[in-house]
Amino acid sequence: MQDSTCANVISFKGGATVDRAKPRNDLLVIELTIRDIDVARVLIDTGSLADIIFKDTSRK
Repeated sequence: MQDSTCANVISFKGGATVDRAKPRNDLLVIELTIRDIDVARVLIDTGSLADIIFKDTSRK
């Protein structure tokens, strides 16, 4: 079986957010596809945790 592990990292350098006020309480919303499944939203909180919320859940 072939290993299909992917280690893509999304990061921001300090200079990219210089004009933003601290503390940063805004949400970062990322849309992605995992294999054939569209993940509607991944919310990254300030505690460096990732929560996957499916589109049907966000409509409730």
